[in-house]
Amino acid sequence: LSDVIPQLEVFASSEGVLTFSALMSLGLMTETDEMGQVRSHQQARHAIKRLSMTKSARKEPEALAYAIGLLKVPAFGVLRSIYDEAADERERLASVWASAQLRDARLGRFFELALLDSDLSVQCAAVSVL
Repeated sequence: LSDVIPQLEVFASSEGVLTFSALMSLGLMTETDEMGQVRSHQQARHAIKRLSMTKSARKEPEALAYAIGLLKVPAFGVLRSIYDEAADERERLASVWASAQLRDARLGRFFELALLDSDLSVQCAAVSVL
């Protein structure tokens, strides 16, 4: 899998039709550690961290949020901006879900804000975290 990460990173940063799929593919990458435990693919985590700062990835906020959450990339600032700038409830839901995957107690106020969201699915995601 490591061999395809650079190509997926190119696709994700190309601002083309493959950006969404490339971000999701990176987010779903796993590897097995020395103890035989499945974990997030470290090269994919680094790629998503780099991509989270790019204009092309920010144009696909839903996929970016899910990739951040799946790989547990500590990028709450990006997730918060996705929530704040969301075009619809799917993007806000992805942001809340991904933030929950970070398992950071400091995000409590963010989840309290999400409880007041206009969409029920976003509220339910926030409830499940708290």
